[in-house]
Amino acid sequence: MCSRREEYNNYETCLHLGGAVGLQALTLPQIREYLNQVGRSDLWEMLGQDADLQVLVEAPLFLSIVILAYPADALEQWRQISSPQERRQDLWDRYICRMFDRYLATYPYGKKKPPAQKQARLWLVWLAQQMQRESQTEFLIEKMQPSGLVGRQKWAYRLIVGLIVGLIVGLYWLGLILG
Repeated sequence: MCSRREEYNNYETCLHLGGAVGLQALTLPQIREYLNQVGRSDLWEMLGQDADLQVLVEAPLFLSIVILAYPADALEQWRQISSPQERRQDLWDRYICRMFDRYLATYPYGKKKPPAQKQARLWLVWLAQQMQRESQTEFLIEKMQPSGLVGRQKWAYRLIVGLIVGLIVGLYWLGLILG
């Protein structure tokens, strides 16, 4: 089981488990030590210039994101960005590009052409907008609703559902008539 401590404590009934593991935020000395161990002390220098980013990397996930987003040759470009908001945007842009490239390198498309990064970003933006509109914070494919469809997509969905329902009802009545 995995849960945030605050949310778990809000439940009236708690699970009787033999134990639990609680994750805590990393401390700055732990972050510095880790970056030195993985040969990225240059990132520690970068973090020293941005207090907001220091707070962000206290979470192991975000520390990993920063490491992946900024190879050693990209730090000089990062230093030239003065606005904290632009730095965050640069971080996310670089991370998305890195993950997209990594995904394409490992995903077997075979003879099919992989989607362009621009197209994949458009799909992800559309998905994020749908989730925000539905007040969802996690994506579950089984919770996708046809209300997010527009234009020809909605028309095609209605046609397919109509045909399936019509076929089922028709076969049922045909079975009743023919006995």
